[in-house]
Amino acid sequence: TLCEILGVPPPDRPRFLHWMHYLEKSNSIRPPPPGDAQAAAKHEAFLRDFQDATGEMFEYGLAMLKKRRADPQPDLMSAIAAAHLEGDVLKNG
Repeated sequence: TLCEILGVPPPDRPRFLHWMHYLEKSNSIRPPPPGDAQAAAKHEAFLRDFQDATGEMFEYGLAMLKKRRADPQPDLMSAIAAAHLEGDVLKNG
């Protein structure tokens, strides 16, 4: 539903599911118990994957904003791309 409202093309939607997995799971991540090397390794791996996923998500969002500014569509991303703050268009990043 979010992808539809934003105007995400159907081929890109699996990427959103991947990103949402990390956003949802990040809320329940806690530091591993002291001395548990296996848990610490899993925790570090998740944090690296989370950073990669959120970085990809923000890069995608910035690219979509540029596309929608050049070619507006009837979607939320185009509305965000056209938004102004104090008379100026919102900056990319």
